[in-house]
Amino acid sequence: MNNHPWPAERIKALRLSLGLTQQELAVYLGLSGNTIVSNWERGCHLPIWSLWNKLEELEKSCSKGTRSVFFP
Repeated sequence: MNNHPWPAERIKALRLSLGLTQQELAVYLGLSGNTIVSNWERGCHLPIWSLWNKLEELEKSCSKGTRSVFFP
């Protein structure tokens, strides 16, 4: 059972709901490439704790109908 707060499906759904590529999400999170995001979305690896806050911030922004966290 996966009790991780950011399962693969949630990360991918967030990215797609914002219309972002894996590369664009990686850049927002300060990562060097889309491979890391791809690995998360496939369930191969999990985000480190410090990135969860950024993902949650992005998700909250998305749920409020604003994309200002990523798009100034």
